[in-house]
Amino acid sequence: MDEFTLNISIPSDHIDNIFGQFDRNIKSIENGMNISFILRDDAIKLIGDKDRVEHGKIIIDELLALSEKGNIITAQDVNYVMSIEKEK
Repeated sequence: MDEFTLNISIPSDHIDNIFGQFDRNIKSIENGMNISFILRDDAIKLIGDKDRVEHGKIIIDELLALSEKGNIITAQDVNYVMSIEKEK
């Protein structure tokens, strides 16, 4: 399996909401999708299998859209978005 890397820019005012308290949301996505995240300034680097990384990007995009609407991202939101993405 080749390792694939993808960088996503995230507005800094949404990073804490997406990552969650003690990074719980990101850890949940990492475990559920078997990918890794590295945060650098206002960018997230996704690392893993290409298909999983692409699904991870979609999950982050969906959570960012929720955050931009003013929602506080919950574990339930993360699990819901992941479950939908895993079905694709």
